[in-house]
Amino acid sequence: IALNTIGRAQSIVDVAGGCGVLRTELAHRGFQRITTFDLRARVQRCDRGQAHYKRLFDYRKEQGFNMVVAMHPDGGTDHAVLYAREHQCPAFICPCCIIPSAVPYQQIRSKTQWKRHLKQLAGDMTAHWLTLPIEGDADVLVLRPRDRRCV
Repeated sequence: IALNTIGRAQSIVDVAGGCGVLRTELAHRGFQRITTFDLRARVQRCDRGQAHYKRLFDYRKEQGFNMVVAMHPDGGTDHAVLYAREHQCPAFICPCCIIPSAVPYQQIRSKTQWKRHLKQLAGDMTAHWLTLPIEGDADVLVLRPRDRRCV
């Protein structure tokens, strides 16, 4: 999906990217500037133009990314959505757990309610869900700015 969304030289943030599998796949497809945030210590080698920060991603503190990717980001899910909304950049977020950390969430903890909540957090962005052909949690929230600009 990312291949047709932004240019290869633009900057991608990989929220809660674990050991860097998604980052590595993006790099193999020609993306040059990928930054991963994850608290876990184990990480694959970072190539030139890539970085790994051992901390949580906070949408209020980070800037300069042109696209957000997040594969099972746990507590980083709502931060990923809010970053995309605030910076009007495309995002592809595949949530797994219901672990809100950016804004209060008082609803029933069900996947349906969580998905509805995340879509509402996207505000005025174009938002839809698609399902990846993988086992496990495979629903992806696809966000795009309505006016197609990325700040």
